[in-house]
Amino acid sequence: MIKNKAKEYIPGERFYYLGESFPLETFSEKNEREGLVFWDNRFYLNAPGVLAKKREYFIRWYKRKAKEYFTERVNFYSRELNLRAKSVKITSAEKRWGSCSGKDNLSFSFRLIMAPPAVIDYVVVHELMHIKEKNHSSRFWQLMESAMPQYKLHRSWFKDNNHKFVL
Repeated sequence: MIKNKAKEYIPGERFYYLGESFPLETFSEKNEREGLVFWDNRFYLNAPGVLAKKREYFIRWYKRKAKEYFTERVNFYSRELNLRAKSVKITSAEKRWGSCSGKDNLSFSFRLIMAPPAVIDYVVVHELMHIKEKNHSSRFWQLMESAMPQYKLHRSWFKDNNHKFVL
């Protein structure tokens, strides 16, 4: 497994979004609003030289995009599977991609927005299935198989690509 080093937030460095990596352009323009913008298949970061501040802008951007995207995918699969989550929350979890509470509230790590759409859908369906089956019993995996026959392929993607989620 390839081990990614911590990001430096320098020009040309690549960041993942929806399974693809995109280059970063950086600048520090005091007369422009600070923050991160994704435009024309590039990230543009206007921030002072402080590494923690640059990282914070990325996390804030990823969380906003994750909330929009995951909510839309939960709504889509909720209709498809006739399962209703009470809420969708975005977390900063580093190891857990998603979870379903006993009260059917779904949580997803913002880092998941770096994964390909099919892998995100796997995690969304996985957590929605926990509304029906609160554990990882054989019944749970049968439900997963019926809802998403390719789930094993998406599940194994994490083992091979965990290194891509470094910020």
